[in-house]
Amino acid sequence: MSSTPDINWKDCIKFLLSVGVDVPPNFTEIEELAVFLSTGEVLGNIISQMEPKRKISYGSSLPFAMHANAKEFTSFLQGACKIKENDIFEEWDLVDLSLKKIDKVVFTLSVLSNNEIFINLSKTKLNKNVFSFEPFTTYFTNYEEPGEGYGDTEDDIYQIMVTEETVTDDDTGRTEDKSEKVLAEIYETEKAFLEVLNLIKEKYFKEMKDFILPSKIKDIFNNRCMLQLYALHSAIFNDLENISVSAVVEAFLSRKQEITSLYCEYYLRIEKAREVIKSLDANVISRIEKIQHSISNANWRQFPLQAVISVPAQRVLKYHLLFESLLKERKKANAPMQELELMESLTKQFKNMNDVFNQAKREASVRIRMAELQSSIDNEEFKINITFYGTLRYESECKVNKQKVYILLFTRTMIVTNLRPTPQKPQKLKNEIHFSDYVLGGQTDNTISLKCNVDPNSAPIVLENTKSTQEEFLEILNDILELNNHEYQHFKNHEFLLTDFPSPTLCNACDKFLAGLVTQGFKCNYCEMSVHKGCIRTIDICPVPQFPDEENPSINDWYIENFDRETASVFMSFFTDTDGVFLVRKSAKHDGYAITFTYNKAVHHIKLFKSDGGTKYYLCASDRFSSLASLVSHYQHKSLKDHFSDFDTTLRFSFSSKIEEIKSNYSLGKLPYTGLVKVIKLPPSAKICVGEILNLTKKESPFPTSVYVENKAKEAFLIRSDCLEKL
Repeated sequence: MSSTPDINWKDCIKFLLSVGVDVPPNFTEIEELAVFLSTGEVLGNIISQMEPKRKISYGSSLPFAMHANAKEFTSFLQGACKIKENDIFEEWDLVDLSLKKIDKVVFTLSVLSNNEIFINLSKTKLNKNVFSFEPFTTYFTNYEEPGEGYGDTEDDIYQIMVTEETVTDDDTGRTEDKSEKVLAEIYETEKAFLEVLNLIKEKYFKEMKDFILPSKIKDIFNNRCMLQLYALHSAIFNDLENISVSAVVEAFLSRKQEITSLYCEYYLRIEKAREVIKSLDANVISRIEKIQHSISNANWRQFPLQAVISVPAQRVLKYHLLFESLLKERKKANAPMQELELMESLTKQFKNMNDVFNQAKREASVRIRMAELQSSIDNEEFKINITFYGTLRYESECKVNKQKVYILLFTRTMIVTNLRPTPQKPQKLKNEIHFSDYVLGGQTDNTISLKCNVDPNSAPIVLENTKSTQEEFLEILNDILELNNHEYQHFKNHEFLLTDFPSPTLCNACDKFLAGLVTQGFKCNYCEMSVHKGCIRTIDICPVPQFPDEENPSINDWYIENFDRETASVFMSFFTDTDGVFLVRKSAKHDGYAITFTYNKAVHHIKLFKSDGGTKYYLCASDRFSSLASLVSHYQHKSLKDHFSDFDTTLRFSFSSKIEEIKSNYSLGKLPYTGLVKVIKLPPSAKICVGEILNLTKKESPFPTSVYVENKAKEAFLIRSDCLEKL
């Protein structure tokens, strides 16, 4: 592709109009064209008229559906129109809302507009009412990413509901300070936006509660997020009453965390809200339309509910533009340096927020698919928590070691099933491949191999991708492997773990937000520093002292050296009324350790794994620890449910601490435990008995209805009183 600074995107609009596309007449920026084309519906509709068999998805903003539409279009260009592959944009370029990518899309459309096969097909296949055909020519250019978010297709609605007739030019001929006009625009548009939020709260929310189920009300109004947005912007508007630069900075900068948290939640839920509105029956829609007609403002009345609830998505993406304009004018006015620094900080923070919000929109659609997978994959050993695998990045049919299967690439793990998992056709889990155990091996034109870095004798895993380009597949795979690189986990005495941050979090290295909502970055298990992957090499040494060497785990009160599985089960059964009582013991079945713990009135066991030559310990391959102590410390604060969805508990109380509690209660005559204990037998190899642990004399026990005895072989028993005669 040749290069020139001219992209003639307006000629592209003329071409689209000429083939019957209903392009909005008020496009003024190329970004608006990018949004208009991003779903693939527009281009898909053109080719579906020429080849009706083409499957185009309409009404969905899910990236997978949009990518599928783009793939249908590019397939048509290669197959029917014989356009060279080098002249066709990649499918994800259409979905990605950036100038660099829309540049490539416009170039492809220019090639298409001059393609003789397409021109002839359009004459016979396209709607007779289309305008005369208008080919155009443009060239591919390389734009820098603008580093800011782009609006949704509701931008025109935002313009009407929030920005029209808010700030007018002074027609008296008086020269006005331009920074004052920007301040006035910030104030007036915030006022108009608050009126929109009030409209949603007072008209739609209150009146719809009378005829729509509470569960659907919750979904439509984003779990009350809409109401919280009204409260937030009411507070902001109150602070703007005496409008000034300092008032703007204070009103927004002091609330940056609240703004980020609320809008991330909003973006996460907005797609669900739209789907619920679309699913409402005709009678309900009719009643909602009556609410719309009762609204006095004619501009507002013309828009449906699902468009109105999308206005906040536009408003929050406009702030940094307003702040940039104000900063520009204040620089011209030679404002004090302190004021300019505050304005620059405010503008920077909101630009960063836009990155977070755009990522949140993408994550939200991915989570819809992940929610489907939660009920679509069956593991015979334990119930899967799908978020344990990380964020879904890719799924496709594939050959793994020459066997045709279906793979799903998450940021932590690749899982393998026979077919594509859906709620209608669930699939059994065939295999899990933890990326932290693998590095990229060799590759050919159509295969990629993964080499195990834990077991050098393990055969490589050979992947043969059958659906997407090798370049795209390799790029995703490389990115995931880099994310799980052990080098990042132990750097300058830190112990970084790939982490899901439940709320928006700043990177401690660069002060930018960790974008996304799942596996956004790394967190040190010692000092709790949170960082981007790319920022790890810039940080200082970990300030927190490290855990003791693993050679002597017995110094910890949670470690019981002489317990086997059966013995641990018996003693822990005394504490099943309390979740999270635990001990660590050696495992008799493998060279390592196991955790025994209580949850939901039962005793459970989890095997601990070793890796990297026995120097790292883990329950989940993605989270490795340099010592047993650091692993236990981690799960004393983080629930096991992140890896085992059936166990929603942390490691709360060590076994030894509960024993001490019993001994104390026994000496004071307080015996709160009233449960019965079944007969147990401790083998001589255990080298420990109940009496030794409790430091009690023979035939005494702190447990009512229980007695401790020893037989002639010095085998220890703790038995129920009513079982003594059976000895």
